[in-house]
Order: sequence, then C-alpha cells, then structure tokens
Amino acid sequence: MTFATVAAPAIRLAREGFEVETHLAESLSRNAADLAADPALAADLLHPDGSPYRVGERLRRPALAATLERLSRDGVEAFYRGPLAEEITATVRANGGILTAEDLAAYRVVERRPVVTRYRGLRVAGMPPPSSGGGIIATALEILEGYRLSDLEDDSPTYEHLVAETLKAVFADRARYYGDPDTSPTPLDRLYSHDRAARIRSRFSAVRPLPANAYGSGSPPRDAGTSHVSVIDGAGNAVACTSSINTAFGSKLEVRGVILNNTMDDFSLQPGVPNAYGLVGNETNAVSPSKRPLSSMSPTMVLDDRGVRLTAGGSGGPFIISATLQTILGVLDFDQAADAAVAAARIHHQWLPDVLVVEDRMPESTTRSLERRGHSIRSSAGIAAVQVVERRSSDGATHLVAASDERKGGVAAAY
Repeated sequence: MTFATVAAPAIRLAREGFEVETHLAESLSRNAADLAADPALAADLLHPDGSPYRVGERLRRPALAATLERLSRDGVEAFYRGPLAEEITATVRANGGILTAEDLAAYRVVERRPVVTRYRGLRVAGMPPPSSGGGIIATALEILEGYRLSDLEDDSPTYEHLVAETLKAVFADRARYYGDPDTSPTPLDRLYSHDRAARIRSRFSAVRPLPANAYGSGSPPRDAGTSHVSVIDGAGNAVACTSSINTAFGSKLEVRGVILNNTMDDFSLQPGVPNAYGLVGNETNAVSPSKRPLSSMSPTMVLDDRGVRLTAGGSGGPFIISATLQTILGVLDFDQAADAAVAAARIHHQWLPDVLVVEDRMPESTTRSLERRGHSIRSSAGIAAVQVVERRSSDGATHLVAASDERKGGVAAAY
C-alpha cells in the first residue's frame, strides 16, 4: 500500500474540513493563548480574530492538505530533505531548538519484532522498546494470570487492588529498565518470565498496598496529542496504530500544516526529575545522540487459532498502558463486549508518585475500600481513551464489534 493511498482520506478531510467536536473545542479553548503565539498555528486553528473554533463549526486545514499532497506526489523523502525539511529546521532553531538538516536527513524508520506473550491460552502481541507499552502489558498479564480474576467483580475492591499493585510493579520496571534497545537493551524475556511473575505475586498483600520502594529504587497534563486507531476487516486483517505528538499541540509550532512534536520530553531529561506526566526514569532513557525516547504507546493484538481476536490501544500518556490493560482484562476475563470494557471504570498507578488515580465513575464503595486498605487516592474525570475492535461469536455467528472511547469523543465506524 502506497503513501498516496493511505493519505488520500486525510487529504480529503483536511481540505473539506470537519465539524469540531467537544473534546477538540475544549482543547483549542484551553490552549488558545499558546496557539496564538505561533502565526502558522493561529492561522490554521483559530479564527482570524484569534478566537477558538466552537463545537459544530467546520475546521479546514488546507496547508496540511497541500503538504500531504506533495508527499503523495514526491514521496516521504520530501519531508526529510528539501524545502520542507529546511523550513522545519529553521522554525525549530528560531525557537531555541538545535535540530539540523542533517538530523532530519539521517532519520530512518526501524522495524522491530513485537513483544509476544501468552495469556489464558491466547497470544498477546505488543509494541517493543523504545515503547514500554508492550513489555509492561506482557509483564502485567503474566502476573495477573496467577489469579482467577473471573471469580471477582470487575469493579470490586479486591480486583482493583490487585491491578493497582501490578501496575506499581511494572511501572517500576519501566523506570529502571526501559529505553532505546539500540543503546540500552531491555531484558524483556526476564522481565515477563513466569518465575519472575510468581515472585512478584508472592509479595502482594491482599489487605494493604506495598510502599513504592518495595518495588525497587531508582532515579527517582492532560493528554491531547495522541491518537489510536484499531481495525479488523472482513478478511481478518488487523491494524493497531498509535501516533503521537506527545502533549496538547506538541511543541506549539507548525510548519505547512504539520504540528511539530515535543517528544523530547519522553526522555529522562534529568534522571530523577519527573516529565510532563510525572514519570521518572534513569540513565537508561537519558538523552544522547541518535537515541530514540521511551514512550507509553501500547498498540496490542490478541490472537487465537483463528486469527486476531482483539485489537486495542489508546491515548493518554502513561495512562495508555493501564487503560489498555484493563480493557483487555475486561474482554478476556470478564467476557465484556468491547463497548462495556471500554466504558468500565479505570484506575492508574505509575509507581511514582505513590498515588492511585481512580475514575469518578468507580463505585464509591470501592474507592472507600481502597482508601481503607491504605491506598492514597486521587480522583479523575477520565483515565486515557481506548479504541477496540473485537471478534465475538454469538448464536452461531461471528461478529466484529468496535468501540471508541467517549472519554475523548471517539466514535466507532464500520464499512
């Protein structure tokens, strides 16, 4: 499949425009001052008087359409060399950055083998480092497979406590071991081995959380810049694709319709200092030349002997990992349909800070029980956004069921 084929729908959408929905309208309003500071962003995403687009208004992005048309015609190398690349580097350097034309020209896509583990007799494939998502979800599933989760209620205090302690353990791994595998190989086989999962489970207490330092020591915003698409077609082909410019509107700079990312924040800019999402790391993910930063992207596929059973992923910084994990557990352990698994209340723990984030939709009795057990609770209106397509059999027929998270205004589509 060529770039031109993939880009055609995006070109049409950018040129013809789309109606602004609630989530985008709120993000435009919240970031209007920053958008106005960059002339290209202001011209693209604000009205001529500087006011943000409102819900239901049509937003067109002709500059982006023109850039995608050029790449379709001249090939993606036109992004990394030539006038567009020169304009990108000039914009970055004019705003204090150090990107050079040589940096762009030297960039290469690296294809890596997925992280694959087994859970409840199924194969689970996820994104490898430098994304932490695949390895962390694999380790979490190895730990949780030792419990009969289906004997519990999906929003019970015991279930949420087990998931919380599991998340603490695997996010401690994230801080300690994960980075660019070309410079700091991640010991994946050891991290999600059966023996290690059993050792972690043996330390869990059913009645109290362990302190953060029990999972090891190390160098100790609101998401709007990530999107995920899950697809399964009638022939069984599947896609789980996550793309990101990191936080809302990335670096707040735009060149010919392309919003530049601020993904350098995904590095441990200074070991022990939290990034925009409160995540800490050590030298494994420190900045160095030719190195790729750690991410939380978690495109995931679950496969059985008939093919792809489930494709899932999400957006929301480190919350992607916990949200994708809990959605998968909802489908596989609690036999929830895709929409129910996506809509279910979620929790999030990332080791440091030692705080359990609990969605407001969680039953109050569960939240209070978690507090009584010793969890430090912070409430949240929403934890990430997940998109799922599931192959489900009922009444002797097989159906594809899609769900896109209402937390971020997503919609599911079928063709």
